[in-house]
Amino acid sequence: MISNAAQSTGYKCLTPQAVLEELEALTRDKSVYEFLQQEVIDGYHDHEEFVRMAEGEYLDVLDEEVREAMGLISEKQYRTQFERYVLHVLAWTRGERLRNLHTGEMERPDEEMMAQTEAIVMAGAEDRREFRRGLISAVGAHRLEHTEGVLDYSQIFPDLFRRLRDHFFDERKRTLRKNAEKVLHYLGEERAQLSSREQQQVAETLRGMQEKYGYCEHCAKDGIILLLARRYTD
Repeated sequence: MISNAAQSTGYKCLTPQAVLEELEALTRDKSVYEFLQQEVIDGYHDHEEFVRMAEGEYLDVLDEEVREAMGLISEKQYRTQFERYVLHVLAWTRGERLRNLHTGEMERPDEEMMAQTEAIVMAGAEDRREFRRGLISAVGAHRLEHTEGVLDYSQIFPDLFRRLRDHFFDERKRTLRKNAEKVLHYLGEERAQLSSREQQQVAETLRGMQEKYGYCEHCAKDGIILLLARRYTD
């Protein structure tokens, strides 16, 4: 399959997309291997779903790399916001004040910031105060079981992190799509339609994809086309 992917006429490089296409073709032709003919039982032996899951994981990585190269919201920023939220909730539960990093003054926990975060991650019917207490209790219970290392809130609260990430993604979906379309114009025959500033922004995006993640222009174009088709549609 990798050999076939490397010779694919649809791509100039050996790309994950080409490998995934070969895997999809394999699962459609069940006469090739006996294991493809096994009955699907409760998700077991569902080879077509396995390929879809692999593609989903790849799209997550590709999405993150493109956003990083564009200078848009990143996973680090989700984590920073949630870590700040937990810090303020902890101070709220203890009745403590926090030092303002800009003024140096001791201030009450930022109620507005906490409420904004909770509007994203909480289920509609939950009580805000009980939610905060439950959150701190979950952090404490996790620390008792994992006494060493830095707390990874995305592991403790995967559902909350998913809601937070989805919210930021939805807010920036239009921007991401426009930027991705500009990259395709730049790499195609429509570069002249972009302003000099837009061309500069695209050049910086491509440079970021190359220097940080090793994309050539062909791979960057293929990846962005895939994202537009799978993630950035209306």
